[in-house]
Amino acid sequence: MVLVELLTKKECSLCEKAKEIILSAQEVHPFRFREVDITSDPHLYQRYREEIPVVRIEGEDAFKYRLSHRALIKKLMRAEKRKGQSSPNASHDPSSAGM
Repeated sequence: MVLVELLTKKECSLCEKAKEIILSAQEVHPFRFREVDITSDPHLYQRYREEIPVVRIEGEDAFKYRLSHRALIKKLMRAEKRKGQSSPNASHDPSSAGM
């Protein structure tokens, strides 16, 4: 299952809005969710203090400042596809051969 992380800090209205969008997307398209307070990690704080909220999918920055429900779902589907293709246990779909 894909991991979505929200890099945030207290008293961030854009972060709250991003979290609402993430949680609503999770109801439609399941994924693991983790909220990370950047003030708890000096490296994260130094890197992202002026750029939050940041949404990361599978460890890669996917959105900064704002996101939409639709764009998040699209990126989740792409990430699942990549993750499925990179998994050693992923099954091969013979119906897609030669397309």
